[in-house]
Amino acid sequence: MSVPEQSKKRDYSHYDRMSTAELEQILRLDFQTSDGQASDPDAIFYIAGLLANRNGPFEPDAAWERFQTQYRPCADGRSLYDWDDSGGAPAAEQTPPGSVRPRHGRQLAVLAVVLAALLLGGMAAWPSGADIPGQFAQWADETFRFVSADAGAASSSSTDEKALRRLRSQLRELGMEDRFPISYLEGFHPGKLNVSTLNDRVSADVTFSGAYRSYTVWIDHFIQPTDNTGTFEKDDTPVEAYEHNDQTFYILSNEDTLTATTYNGEFMVTVAGALTREELKTVLNAIPSPNFAQYRVQIQADLAQVGQSLYFPQIPEGFFPYSCSYFVIPPNFDADWSESYIRGEEYLTFGLTIYHGSPWAHYSKDDGPVEEYVYQGITHYIFGNEGTATAVWMVEDTEYYMWVTDATVDIKQLLRSIYASE
Repeated sequence: MSVPEQSKKRDYSHYDRMSTAELEQILRLDFQTSDGQASDPDAIFYIAGLLANRNGPFEPDAAWERFQTQYRPCADGRSLYDWDDSGGAPAAEQTPPGSVRPRHGRQLAVLAVVLAALLLGGMAAWPSGADIPGQFAQWADETFRFVSADAGAASSSSTDEKALRRLRSQLRELGMEDRFPISYLEGFHPGKLNVSTLNDRVSADVTFSGAYRSYTVWIDHFIQPTDNTGTFEKDDTPVEAYEHNDQTFYILSNEDTLTATTYNGEFMVTVAGALTREELKTVLNAIPSPNFAQYRVQIQADLAQVGQSLYFPQIPEGFFPYSCSYFVIPPNFDADWSESYIRGEEYLTFGLTIYHGSPWAHYSKDDGPVEEYVYQGITHYIFGNEGTATAVWMVEDTEYYMWVTDATVDIKQLLRSIYASE
């Protein structure tokens, strides 16, 4: 399997599961990193971003006071703008023997990031009496620069939809599309897909960022079943088992972060972030059923037993798999199977029932007429019900049905696409 270029990047997602206090301690310790010690600026920038999303905008004067008391002392009283120890810059204080002086250029960058983290989301208001530019720091191993506070502003909804379709296409190549939410929370925007390959798994994650918060969806595909899937930190809040689409998600709390995870022996899906319990369940509800492939194989086998094969409509662009069902109904052991797709608030369902006795299904309709649409020698009965268009037809002892709530979708075109795919 070819792994996208993103897999070569370092994965900092484990910081998402740490508490706010733990992340702040990492920042404070990093201030004291000496010239001879290793430091990871990208990790520090990632942590500062997490703190910004978790904390939201502090009241400006309170944020400035917190910065001055908790972080500024680590700079030995140096000015934020004291870049250099020579040539035009303010003179540095004499460092006592044996003390640890942080690296000044990197120190300034980290201080600027922390200040941005405390104030992010409230950039229009600044601490009284403080002259702070509307910029924050960004750096790599050898370069540093300030970028505008709005440089990473959220894109338009249309751009987000395109990004989500691109994400789903990438996940499809990894065999993970049906494990990923088909929608995201209002006010949040999808980031890039990060992919990493370990000895026992392929992992993919996407972070959705809001004004002051974020949440991340992880999918781990294990090469073989394992009990070593990792450990999640939690507080003393009871774990909740939440059932959705034939999956059990275990929801646990750790201070200001909620995490939900499920594992079926092959795939582990995890959602974590600074969300309310209701918001977290909304994300979980957008995850499709994992049984699409299994149920489709089962109904194909059932059709083969009666000398038929499965044929299927061309699903319109923008509709994503949402739910599926398969069950056998006594006393005649009729088999019923269906798949549902969703686009925004619109649904499309396609299914069939293999009868071994008399047909029993009933469909709701309004008082409009029933149209008989003959195509490929088969009569399709089309009728409406409060904005939903439904088509029903028989192929020997198998009853097919399809309905769609989206008025822009031509149900006759859907019917014709079924026979085009035979």
